[in-house]
Amino acid sequence: MRHVIVVGSGPAAAGCVLRLSKEENTKITMLDIGSRLPDKNFTIATQLKGLDFASWPGDMKNRLYPSKRSQNNRTLPEKLVLGSDYPFSDQGQMQHIRWEGGPRPSLVSSAFGGFSNVWGGQAYPFTKSALQQWPDAGAGMVDAYAEVRQILPLRE
Repeated sequence: MRHVIVVGSGPAAAGCVLRLSKEENTKITMLDIGSRLPDKNFTIATQLKGLDFASWPGDMKNRLYPSKRSQNNRTLPEKLVLGSDYPFSDQGQMQHIRWEGGPRPSLVSSAFGGFSNVWGGQAYPFTKSALQQWPDAGAGMVDAYAEVRQILPLRE
């Protein structure tokens, strides 16, 4: 039995796990530090689910979509998710990360699913001309792309 550990749970990690799950005798463990939307924000979002945005009470709109936070040129824009900055909070992921100029905490997400919670996720296949630059001209990717296209509506 082969044991594979996938670190993270964003779109790339989910695709990796999906592909690996088709292999026999493969045990998969997905690790993610995984903070989630705070309960108070989740409760409000659940109450408003299915309602047209125009019909939301003003106080709930303001709570889930407050004005943007201040930013500086050393960080990613901290786009709030339903009124929460949880993807940008330090849940311990910065403890051992060091680089020149000091830590930039908003560059490493603490959210389950990573920054895809904030910015969304997209998947694009490499173009044939890009694959020509690979050592095997991307021959190993052909089957993988075919499998992904069965699950996701990718365009070439």
